[in-house]
Amino acid sequence: MRTWEQAGRPAAPWRPGEGDAVACAPDGSRLYRYGSEPAVPGATGAVEALALYAGQSARLINDLLPATAIVDELVSGAARALERAARPVGLGGRDKVA
Repeated sequence: MRTWEQAGRPAAPWRPGEGDAVACAPDGSRLYRYGSEPAVPGATGAVEALALYAGQSARLINDLLPATAIVDELVSGAARALERAARPVGLGGRDKVA
């Protein structure tokens, strides 16, 4: 990305390294810089130069946590949701927001 920014952020097809094969998929096919093919498990080469899709949710990340903390949070949140869902309606259960 730094090279692209230093080049003035040109559009395709004038981006630096446009069309360069930078990695190989496990089946031996070439993967190209700026290509639409994502990095796949088992790819070799300059995988970091491939499309690394993160989706819109990537901007929602505020903390870098260990995997154990993330799993613990998911499990406790799921347990709370199941407890709320199991309560009868009208007795402090699903008709109230916790």
